[in-house]
Amino acid sequence: MEFDKAVQRLKWRLSSNTSFKPNENDIQAFNCVIGWISSQKEISLLNDTLFAKLYIERLIKEIRQNKSTVFNVINQKEVSRVLSTPIELFYKAFHKDLHMNQIETILANKLKKDVTKEDLEEKYNLDYVTLKLNHMITEAKNRFEGC
Repeated sequence: MEFDKAVQRLKWRLSSNTSFKPNENDIQAFNCVIGWISSQKEISLLNDTLFAKLYIERLIKEIRQNKSTVFNVINQKEVSRVLSTPIELFYKAFHKDLHMNQIETILANKLKKDVTKEDLEEKYNLDYVTLKLNHMITEAKNRFEGC
């Protein structure tokens, strides 16, 4: 049973002020809702775990970069600053890096013959890069969710 239908079923069944004996549809609806809640808890835990990994990795980077200790509050503030940055700025920064670094590397190593910098800049515009990053992020998330 689909989640929305299950909720509607339970809402309908429980909104009547009469007593009733649950039938098979009621049981299926109840099990569907319980299953959905359980999966949401697992996803939340997974997201918290993934977030924790990235937080720790970024904190380590800040500690090393600043040649400081974990007790230095500046490191934690920098991680917080990064986390509060709008996602659009990350897409733009990646796009800029792609053009400044990655494309130059491709051309310098002649990995693509007969391709100019202009060709690559035209193809890899911000919309295209954002779309590809979203796809990569979704694929990585699905891989860790076990989908």
